[in-house]
Amino acid sequence: MALFEPKEEMKPERFEDQVKIHIGAQFSKFLQQLDSQLLLGIMPQNILMELSFYNFSNAITACFFTDRQLKVQAVNPTFQKLFSSQGPLEGRSLTRLFAELGIAPVAIEDFKAQLQEKRFAQIPQIEIVKEGSTRYYSLFSTFTQFKKQRSLYGIQGQFIDRTQEVLLKKRQDALAGQIRHDMKNRIAASMMGSQAALAEWGFLKNSVSLPPEMADFMENLITSLEEIQSNSDYLNKLVLQMLDVSKLQAGSLSLKPSRFDLNGALTQVFSALRPQQTARGLQVSQPEAPFEIEADFVQISRVLENYHSNAIKYAKNSIFWSIEAQGESVLVRVADDGEGIPQEYLTRIFDPFFQVPGKDKAGSTGLGLDSVRELVNLHGGETWAESEGPGLGSRFHIRLPLTQAKGTHGN
Repeated sequence: MALFEPKEEMKPERFEDQVKIHIGAQFSKFLQQLDSQLLLGIMPQNILMELSFYNFSNAITACFFTDRQLKVQAVNPTFQKLFSSQGPLEGRSLTRLFAELGIAPVAIEDFKAQLQEKRFAQIPQIEIVKEGSTRYYSLFSTFTQFKKQRSLYGIQGQFIDRTQEVLLKKRQDALAGQIRHDMKNRIAASMMGSQAALAEWGFLKNSVSLPPEMADFMENLITSLEEIQSNSDYLNKLVLQMLDVSKLQAGSLSLKPSRFDLNGALTQVFSALRPQQTARGLQVSQPEAPFEIEADFVQISRVLENYHSNAIKYAKNSIFWSIEAQGESVLVRVADDGEGIPQEYLTRIFDPFFQVPGKDKAGSTGLGLDSVRELVNLHGGETWAESEGPGLGSRFHIRLPLTQAKGTHGN
């Protein structure tokens, strides 16, 4: 029995994958309509394979074809060049060839699992080092469906060279990172200067009597300094969030898990944001029972702070927090009675720089919820928003798996 025999039809989610399978299915139907003996009589097997893979031998991408047990049946010259040895690759195990290319065992197992479950598979990025040079590829593979011709009944795939794209992205990221760090340093200097000037004026105002015209001038100057301070604070927040997002996307932000009380972390967030909360006269409800989890205290606290800061900004009268165990997950929810979110924007609000049209954007960078999603994903969890519509409030959720978050049921 073949290693890979799909148990049932499964439609891929992505449109391009559906197109690939549809084209393959249509080609198979065309071949099946032909008389197989006539086809074999007038068309050699190698020519048949050439046609089925759209000029297989001359393809720029590195192409391979295996049977259902992942035994290589054919490769094109571009695929052969990936290997240092010049020996034939036909008849060898595809998984062993992958290992020779340096593909991680976990990626190989995931590739096989995707084929088994979905009938197509991909590895988004593969680094292949040959003769001291590193190149980057994406691997795409799918089943072929033509059972009447065994030479076309197997698994085909191709390595697409993305080296130039990856190197360009790395250069862009490095340049953007340098710009962000330079901006951070300049903004910090601006904030320190304005803070020092404001502090000096506070001392001078209480100790020296100034002429009326000089006092008016100084008051206008202080107003300008306060605006500089406010704008610098906004820019500093934006740059810090951009740095966080870039670290998350680059995979360079590592978690430091520890056991802590999630409700206690929430209490600390309330304390830090109490001035804003008090200024708006909001009532805040939180769980009473402790809820111990194992996660990165700093990063989860930042997630909670972002959610609570947004709730303070948009709530009319009250904010309600809850923490509870749900099956194999821990669910954290914050609800407000604010203006709500239109249905068409509920998924987009977690995109970088997206802001709901018409909402007050004062002090908002549009990066906070994107960071929240990335941080929660890094913990193996998920986050989403719900709203019945404009004027009906919003609910923001965080779900963490119990493998990382364990505790007792909260209120």
